[in-house]
Amino acid sequence: YWVFVDRARDADIHIVFHPRSDVLAQLCQGQSYRPGTGVVLGRVIGMGGAPIANAKIDVWRRIQSGNVELFRQEPSGAAGADGRFVICGSAPHQKLRIRATDARESGEMIVDAWKDEVAVATLVVHAPE
Repeated sequence: YWVFVDRARDADIHIVFHPRSDVLAQLCQGQSYRPGTGVVLGRVIGMGGAPIANAKIDVWRRIQSGNVELFRQEPSGAAGADGRFVICGSAPHQKLRIRATDARESGEMIVDAWKDEVAVATLVVHAPE
C-alpha cells in the first residue's frame, strides 16, 4: 500500500511485520519449504542490468561424502516475468550451483553465503565468448 502524507495533517500509519517463516512459506508455495531450511531469493539480469523474463533456472545441490564432492541436478524451473526466482528447501548452508539460461545467453554462480537460512543471488546472463 502507498501512503501519502503531506505536512498539513498528522496520520497514524501502522506497519504489520509478519513472522519470517510465514513470509518464506508464502514465497515458497509449491516447493519443499519448512522453517529452518534454506531459501534463495534470486534475480536474472542481462549485461545492461535489465531483468530477463522467463529465463530457465537449473539448480545443482552439493553432496559431499568423505573426500568426494558431487552436485546433484534438481528439476529445473523458470524466472518470472520480472526475472525473479525463488529456490526453497535447501539444507541450511548447503552449497548450490545455479544457472540461468535465456535463448543463447547464460550465467552461472555458486551460492555458498547464507545469512539466517536466506541467500540473495543475482545472475547476469551474457552470450558465450
